[in-house]
Amino acid sequence: MGIGRSKQTTRHYYNQSTQSFFETVFGDQIHPPMVDQPEYWFDPNKWKDGARLSSKQLIELAGLTVPQKILDVGCGIGGVARQLVIEFGHQVTAINKSDLQIKRAIELGNNGIQYCLMDAQVLAFADNTFDSAVCMNMSYHVDRKKLFKELSRVVRPGGILALDDWVTTDLTTTEIYNWLMTQWCPDGSYGFGSLKQYRSDLKLNQWREVAFLDLTNIGAKYLTNESIFQNAYNAFFNNAVNEFGKYGDITLSEMLINLAITGLLYREGMLKYIQMVAKNVA
Repeated sequence: MGIGRSKQTTRHYYNQSTQSFFETVFGDQIHPPMVDQPEYWFDPNKWKDGARLSSKQLIELAGLTVPQKILDVGCGIGGVARQLVIEFGHQVTAINKSDLQIKRAIELGNNGIQYCLMDAQVLAFADNTFDSAVCMNMSYHVDRKKLFKELSRVVRPGGILALDDWVTTDLTTTEIYNWLMTQWCPDGSYGFGSLKQYRSDLKLNQWREVAFLDLTNIGAKYLTNESIFQNAYNAFFNNAVNEFGKYGDITLSEMLINLAITGLLYREGMLKYIQMVAKNVA
């Protein structure tokens, strides 16, 4: 099932992926377009635009439309951080454990964003530094209890936490969980939790859920469509091979196969894709 990865640190994994063509495929947000709009799926060159729409959906769900101080946790190459600044006028601090991803984020446009090389579980910020925080598809790389506890400290009381993530379900088998860990949690620690566990961890650390979207059906609908993957392969094959020679096609094929498997997990109810908003009630 998929192509396995050797055990490595999260920092090393994302340093490696930064030097790949993932950015070409997914844009600066590095995730599929989780929106129910076919034009963003069937044209692979619009995947990056769809990804930005998906992030905008969470930002608006969280009510983060008035300028404020926001912490972007696990910022990747800065896609969401730039979006928060450019589209909404926020003052953004963005943290990441990958030095190469931060370097690439700055190359793509600093936009007044303060980038910090930092562990999300031990935040080097004073209490109540931020009005809100955003975590896009990253909490499975850390201890969620530690993450949510630190965020409840550095985000002011009444502030907002916007989350976008995968969660497991009661149908997730041990085999499937191990595959998810192999593919997406390269250091072998922490990992995916269920929606019930996420909600429990939030509540334990003084976060109260205020909004929720289940995007699973979008993944099940589009990530199981063969035409979408054929279009993507045709669109990105030359780029992959030009950048990485004969290994480029293997890497592209691996990525598309793993996306297709993920779509099947959505369809079979073994994985969910969610967006959630919580309020700091500390």
